[in-house]
Amino acid sequence: MAQILRTLTQSSAGLTATEMSRSTTIPVSTCHRILRALAKENLLEIDASYRYHPGLSLWELGTTSPRSGQIQQVALPFMRDLMHVSGFPVHLAVRDGLHAVFIEKMYPSGKAPERPYVGSHYPLHLTSVGLALLAHAPTAVQEEYLSSTLERRTDLTVTDPQQIRRTLAEIRARGFAISDRQVNATSTSAAAPIKGSDGRVIAALSVNTPHGVLRERSMAHGVQTTALGISRAIA
Repeated sequence: MAQILRTLTQSSAGLTATEMSRSTTIPVSTCHRILRALAKENLLEIDASYRYHPGLSLWELGTTSPRSGQIQQVALPFMRDLMHVSGFPVHLAVRDGLHAVFIEKMYPSGKAPERPYVGSHYPLHLTSVGLALLAHAPTAVQEEYLSSTLERRTDLTVTDPQQIRRTLAEIRARGFAISDRQVNATSTSAAAPIKGSDGRVIAALSVNTPHGVLRERSMAHGVQTTALGISRAIA
């Protein structure tokens, strides 16, 4: 069961029972039985394409983690203000190994995005929160990540390690990250890192907008200011 949950949370698009079987080498019939049992307990959700995603109960269990729970609790009022000021969805994420995990999101009424789900895992180089987290990760983590096969989602997805290294250096210098149509062809986001009481980056905050709407400097400034407020509140 643990192998199934771990594999599922690393897939941002969800998995069918057959795909889960291929990924884990667990027989399809066994995958079906375990997935349906987890869905019955609301630990997983099934969409119209019979793909399984992390469910509400699984997320509720995850929020009892001291790290994500504290960050989420402190960040919520700041996220709400940023959402109202920007008029766009706001996301909060932490790094889990080589993935960015979305632990909270807020969106204006009538603008609910389908993704990311709370609990979704995305490769670090795809999203602005992931880039912000990777830019401040230990060098060993960066090199391990950049030596792996990097997923391409759109024609604009950057997968060249040298180019990503330059991007990470720019993020550290200017204090924010931009993901321009790296995940899909219709959205752009800006993110800034959140620091803990010891000064290390523990999370990242982002605003997601339709492509062509993002005013990079003003939006990045808003995200940076909000992330700084959260960092000070945590400290």
